[in-house]
Amino acid sequence: MTTIAAIVIALAAAVAARAMRQSTVYVQASALHELLGSASSVRTAEGYPTNLIPALRMAEMLPAEFTDPGGDYVIHAWNGAVRLTSSGSNDIALAVEALPSNACTALARSLSSTERYVVEAGGQHIPSGNGEAAAAACSGGTTILRLTINS
Repeated sequence: MTTIAAIVIALAAAVAARAMRQSTVYVQASALHELLGSASSVRTAEGYPTNLIPALRMAEMLPAEFTDPGGDYVIHAWNGAVRLTSSGSNDIALAVEALPSNACTALARSLSSTERYVVEAGGQHIPSGNGEAAAAACSGGTTILRLTINS
């Protein structure tokens, strides 16, 4: 009976850990979508500021799901930097650094699911919502996910 109880507890712990990882990915994906959506609020007639994180901070529009160290980036749940930049006109570039491969794959699939964004991971383009391409591009361990707005 003790062995069965130990197996049941181990299985429950594994299921709970998987659910926690998935919920973290969901929360972070939502925060990235929110961050991108907030960018338009700091756009002026001249275009976007070069670094949008300080501008979004001043407008109090940084998602609470990120840690804000006060610089030109915020920190995501896996302790990597999230940078949001622009060359000033109509383009926006998002870089999500130091992602574990499972988080990279899930975020790449989520962010590439719209034609509005062009998503790359590990230097490889991720076609819209393509899970296999996301998994292959993110398989190299810790990865940088890059996204540009399709104008």
